[in-house]
Amino acid sequence: MRRLIRQLIEDMTYRDLSGRRRLRRYVIAAGVLFLAMIPMAFWALYERSRVMAVVYATPAPPATPWPTRTPTPPPAPTPTPVVDEAGCPADPKEWTLEPIVIAPGAKPLDLFQIRPDCVYRGLAKSVAAIMLTEAGWKIPEVVEALGLPRFPVRYHEVITVTFEYTLQMRGEPLALDRHWLPDSAYLCTPNMDPSECPRIWRIDGKDPRPLPRFLRGCFWPRHLAAGQVRDWGMPYPVICVVEAKEYSGRRAWLFEGTGDRMYLRPPDELWPLPRHEFYAYDPQLRTWLLLGQYGYSPLNPAPGMEQLREITRTQWQSQAERYARYHGLPVWDGSWLEAFTGLKPKPLPEGWESWPDRYEELLVKYGAKRKFSEWSP
Repeated sequence: MRRLIRQLIEDMTYRDLSGRRRLRRYVIAAGVLFLAMIPMAFWALYERSRVMAVVYATPAPPATPWPTRTPTPPPAPTPTPVVDEAGCPADPKEWTLEPIVIAPGAKPLDLFQIRPDCVYRGLAKSVAAIMLTEAGWKIPEVVEALGLPRFPVRYHEVITVTFEYTLQMRGEPLALDRHWLPDSAYLCTPNMDPSECPRIWRIDGKDPRPLPRFLRGCFWPRHLAAGQVRDWGMPYPVICVVEAKEYSGRRAWLFEGTGDRMYLRPPDELWPLPRHEFYAYDPQLRTWLLLGQYGYSPLNPAPGMEQLREITRTQWQSQAERYARYHGLPVWDGSWLEAFTGLKPKPLPEGWESWPDRYEELLVKYGAKRKFSEWSP
């Protein structure tokens, strides 16, 4: 052991010229480093004791909560466009109304064209339903044959509409409180037994023929005035104006359940006259509904009635074809009806020409207890 200690002393020291032992330089450096580490060791012990005091203390929630990861929401599905059975947009928000300009430089009408024009197929189907009831078909038969959700009629006491230049001339629309629905809708209401519904024919010469019609145009039921949009109070996004030609007042009714019948034949000189029909689109039913008809009384002695009859007699067909072309449509007449629906007018019963004129009598008998209000929304 002594030998080992002596050897360590020899290794860590040396004798100078005077014979004294001195520490070697590396031993001095090691000693300095050791002394410097002593306070560092004490500081480390102090910090450890402070941290452990916190660890063993009473548990408490952290002052700042740990951040939570917010889940990323899934991407919203792209809405599928609503289309009808023919693939045409059924949502009016996807339609546009384009102005109708009848001549270069002329003012556009208050009425518009609907684009895409495939929308007109639904309108044509409702017009065809009304025309079939003028050709001997009962309302329940029409609904079933055309696959309609209901007969396309709805009654409002007042309808607010426009014609070609109503807004330009008056600055406001027309509120019509004297309009009517077809005879078929008055005599065959939704709450009736279908067997009680009459067959009605409009007659041209000796043949059943529904009134010919054409589309004049469509409009939003609101307009811009003084920089503000004024709503007309009509609960429909779009309304269309269809004109019909009253070529004759002749009509026949047959109530098959009772045997009541009549043949109305007013004087031919009272005709023809134009009549306007207003069809509104119901987005819930996806169906165009006839809101009312408006026209001129054949007995009206007002000035200009004879001129109106002459214009209707001589110019109606050319006007109908011109307006129909604006919309890319044909004139809706008897030939079109048969081609569009595949349905023909019901034949008139034998001896119909000898039926009595009981129009007023039967109107009171069968219409007194039936009101247009049954066709209300």
